[in-house]
Amino acid sequence: MEPQLLIVILNYLATDVTVDCLHSLSVCPVVLSGRAKVVIWENGTGADAVDTLREVLEENQWHHWAELLVSPENLGFTGGNNRVIERAQQNGDLPAYVLLLNSDTLVTDDALTSLIDFMDRHPQAGIAGSKLLTETGEHQCSPFRFPGIASEFDQGLKLGVVSRLLSDWCVAMQPPEEETPVDWVSGASMILRSNMLDQIGLLDESFFTYFEDMDLCQRAHQAGWQVWYVPQSRVVHLEGASSGIGHRIVIRRPTFWFQARRRYFLKNEGALKTLVIDAAFMVGFALWRVRRFMQKKPDFDPPGMLFDFIKQSSIIQGTEIRPVTNPSSMDQKKSMHQFVIEHFLVLPVPFRRQGDVLLIEAQAHHGLHRWLDNFETLALAAAVIPEYLAIERREVQWIQPDPVILERVKLVPLPWAYRPDQFLRAMLDTVRVLDPLIRDSRYLQFAISGLWGDWASVAAEIAIQQKRIYAVHTDNVCHEYILRATSNLGPMQRWRARIDSPLMKIWHKRLISQCNLGLFHGMDTYETYKIWMSADKCAASVHNIHDIPDQDADSSANISTSDQIHILYAGRVASEKAPLEWLSALQTVQSQGVKFRATWAGDGPLFNELQQAIQLSQLAEIISLPGFIASRADIATLLKSADLFVFTHVTPESPRCLIEALRLGVPIIGYDSAYARDLIEKNAGGVLVPRHNWQLLAEKVSQLVSNPELIAQLKVRALKDGERFTSRAVFLERSELIKSNL
Repeated sequence: MEPQLLIVILNYLATDVTVDCLHSLSVCPVVLSGRAKVVIWENGTGADAVDTLREVLEENQWHHWAELLVSPENLGFTGGNNRVIERAQQNGDLPAYVLLLNSDTLVTDDALTSLIDFMDRHPQAGIAGSKLLTETGEHQCSPFRFPGIASEFDQGLKLGVVSRLLSDWCVAMQPPEEETPVDWVSGASMILRSNMLDQIGLLDESFFTYFEDMDLCQRAHQAGWQVWYVPQSRVVHLEGASSGIGHRIVIRRPTFWFQARRRYFLKNEGALKTLVIDAAFMVGFALWRVRRFMQKKPDFDPPGMLFDFIKQSSIIQGTEIRPVTNPSSMDQKKSMHQFVIEHFLVLPVPFRRQGDVLLIEAQAHHGLHRWLDNFETLALAAAVIPEYLAIERREVQWIQPDPVILERVKLVPLPWAYRPDQFLRAMLDTVRVLDPLIRDSRYLQFAISGLWGDWASVAAEIAIQQKRIYAVHTDNVCHEYILRATSNLGPMQRWRARIDSPLMKIWHKRLISQCNLGLFHGMDTYETYKIWMSADKCAASVHNIHDIPDQDADSSANISTSDQIHILYAGRVASEKAPLEWLSALQTVQSQGVKFRATWAGDGPLFNELQQAIQLSQLAEIISLPGFIASRADIATLLKSADLFVFTHVTPESPRCLIEALRLGVPIIGYDSAYARDLIEKNAGGVLVPRHNWQLLAEKVSQLVSNPELIAQLKVRALKDGERFTSRAVFLERSELIKSNL
């Protein structure tokens, strides 16, 4: 039997759903009876996709009704479909009908039969579209009216009373229950009469993707053909699988979407009407954005929609009818030999200048070596700390870069500009420094951390302007951290934090929503920030371990208990660590007659206050404050002497000290957080209590101190939890994420 129907399916970055679509076709009566032939056009995804599709066809023995054609490049929806139809025309075997079927669809049993039967009964129908359903069986927009001035204003304004007044011009129609002539139908499942294509031509390849179905229906109407909606043909549409634009995913509209829209209106409505249409949408959408803000309505609009629309409108771009730019040609990736630097980092960790020499924090120095395990060359940009602040930060160990770093890392000093006036004055010169580095680097990673003086966020903005893809990383929820970190400071600092926090949140949300990779240190930051990223990008929970040489965590970890239980905390004496709550818990433990000794190793703004509180509580003989310990070997020795690592962290951050403790077999006992919970999830190498509940923390510590055997068991578990945390393993994981997603 000669096929009546040629089904064309394009696969691009959606191989799994394409396979599902083929499975749905494999049980359709039209396919099984030989009335339809399927051609899959692999549209430049790559060798893995081709291999998968070939294996599926062979394993299921579908070759008698399905054929795979491979393109080395992405020709878009228009080019891919046209190549298949042209091939059939040239071979003289083009059937009476062609079905353009999205790869992200599932065909029901009666879908194809209904379309063919309808076209046979309606010879004036050149195009017919299926009834599209969501995965849950709900109606999806399938039949449409052509857009115009009224519909674009209504679409932008989003005001119920106006929508009701303009309902006759609304683009999306209420799906009819009967076969109905319409303006246009979705190209997700669209049957075309071959005789019509001979008359009006194939899809306009100057559209590439988007608006091509609307344009084809316009041309069909102009040539005297009818366009129909056939609800008896039911197709499930998993919208946006390959394009990334779907009704469940709110991402920034790509440039080629705006170009396709502009081309459609200029081609079919003319220059003057297109200018009015664009102005109508801009006015309506601007009014909606103001109303949304004032009424505090949720924001479901694509990021940057108003700015992008204005920039890409006919008012700005002009009224010349131009082809849509192939997104593949817009790809900013270069081959390695075109880049001067393999990996560019902008970090908040500062440099210190002594004469002509830039000094680096010891932790960052170790981290650079771990990056160099995975990248040939690096550039590191960071602010230079004023000398008076460097002297005050006694806890920081500064070292001179070794020969390996001097040879393979480009160190880029930036101005210290953490006040608004400093930041604005330094902006232009800093952009001039960062811009060529971003352009000349293969991989981009920006550690956003604040608002004023946050050069990593500025670098991300430059990357967006250059249309470069980039990674964001951070180890705390910045806009929340600043509020809690200043809660015990003076009124001016708290006032400034309350102003900066919402601005920071808005800026970081923009940057994270547009990054291709989010490296979020610990579960607290991951759970907050992952929802800001679109579903087609990668958000990863990673751990921040770049300051401890791996040999420190060895088999000499102390898993026995001391005669006198040693409680330790190692970290800054600052408000986010709640040192007075830590002291209150230990004071309660001591009041119960439980014997122990304790150490807080670290320096910070609350050091003197903690020292005075210890003396007043008469615990000076039990609790020691050695201050900042610069030697990593000494820190490791101190950790190995500890039995419990007790902490009272009150901000959403991912402190490395908890990992340090676990790696050396010291159970972590303290305030609950997603980050701490994640660290001990596998082996329960610690005990957690609700944040700020130091009374319950004291109870748990008392129970453990009174039971050395239980501590010994916890130490074994802690050591197991810490096994996965080595700096080489962590940096390898990060590097692989960067290379695979950027």
